[in-house]
Amino acid sequence: MLIVVFNAGTINFGAINAGTFLFSKIIGLISAVILHYFSAKENYFYFRNAGYAMWRIFVNAFVIDLSICILLITLSQLILHAATYFKG
Repeated sequence: MLIVVFNAGTINFGAINAGTFLFSKIIGLISAVILHYFSAKENYFYFRNAGYAMWRIFVNAFVIDLSICILLITLSQLILHAATYFKG
């Protein structure tokens, strides 16, 4: 999903298009849920037997993915900002 945000050209201007970023994350979550409900129900015996709800797994995966992406974008922006002012 980072490729969608970076290829949109927003990183070059120093600002991330939050709408595009969030939209791509939500589309990824919806795609995972659709894939699960149409083709992969039988693949999660361990999680079901351990007492995890599938919606909780999807939400946790979404939150972790979103957090990692925000962290990477923030770090890249800090590095870009630092490189701009330390070039001399």
